[in-house]
Amino acid sequence: MSQPNRIGKRRKVALPGISRDGCFKGCYLLTPEKPSTRTYIGYTVNPLRRLRQHNGLIKGGAKKTDSAGRPWKMEAVVYGFPNNISALRFEWAWQNPKRSTRLRHVDTVKRGVRGQLEVLAEMLRTPTWSRLPLTAHFINRKAADTFTQLGKPPPEHMCIRFGELSPTLIRCANPMCDCSDTSSDWDVNLDELLVDDEVNASQAAQSGNESGAETRRRSPSGDELSADDSDEEARVADEWAGGAGPAATGTATEDCAICYVKIAPGQPWLCCARPPCRNKQRAGSGLSGSAAVDCKMQAHVRCLAEFMLSESQEDERCLPISGPCPMCERSMLWGELIAGAAKRSAE
Repeated sequence: MSQPNRIGKRRKVALPGISRDGCFKGCYLLTPEKPSTRTYIGYTVNPLRRLRQHNGLIKGGAKKTDSAGRPWKMEAVVYGFPNNISALRFEWAWQNPKRSTRLRHVDTVKRGVRGQLEVLAEMLRTPTWSRLPLTAHFINRKAADTFTQLGKPPPEHMCIRFGELSPTLIRCANPMCDCSDTSSDWDVNLDELLVDDEVNASQAAQSGNESGAETRRRSPSGDELSADDSDEEARVADEWAGGAGPAATGTATEDCAICYVKIAPGQPWLCCARPPCRNKQRAGSGLSGSAAVDCKMQAHVRCLAEFMLSESQEDERCLPISGPCPMCERSMLWGELIAGAAKRSAE
């Protein structure tokens, strides 16, 4: 099969599957190769290895994917989560849409691949996940066609791709991580994942809200936010601005373009997503726009996030989607900036 291509009219940028700590983190959908309505949804740090486990080629497959459904094939993978807990919450909600308070608006859940893709389409448009720089990668072209025919495209900053998964995409960029050597993906306390979906509903009911509905507000962009959605977004923003991960690697050569303070070693920073100018004559000619010199903007992660949110009039949010570069004014996706930090970490 040829190299993965993008479908739909979206910005041509391939966001990596790399998270804040440099690892691939994704949720996937399996179905038997033989005609069947059975499906399986899981989380993995290596989908190629995980599929082999489910098919019994190596140890570590789940009980629900025993020999009765083998061989399994992977229909789709959603990746780009900032950490494993965020991905595992996404996995749990995808597996249990009727129990998730974030998916109350999903009336019915059909069986089979189409039903699971309908839930996925709703999830990508839900405020909890709609601002993350996620990629929906369809290995099966039929699944990709089914998804697009639903008429519920994800936000424009998200990427839709199809084709075989590249080992380069999955390769961990953190040399200190042993995720590629583990026999299973993660063993976590499910209570940690249910706290947002179930405990908040009960707390709301106890506080006098008879319906158990969450307190909600709207951002300037019109998105309806629950208090829990806002807290989750703040946690993700803090993850990106934390003193670890790809954004904290390398040494900044410029002061922060926003606060004008020197970026200390170990502080997370981002640089402009403008591609290098290949024409040296134009680069030194003072031309503007696409022919301008390489932009040298560097800024603290938190400073740049606040600047982009302010420019897009979304001060109530914590995680930006896009915004202009404070120096060259080029429009940048937040996912592009994180991708640049991940590339810097891998070099």
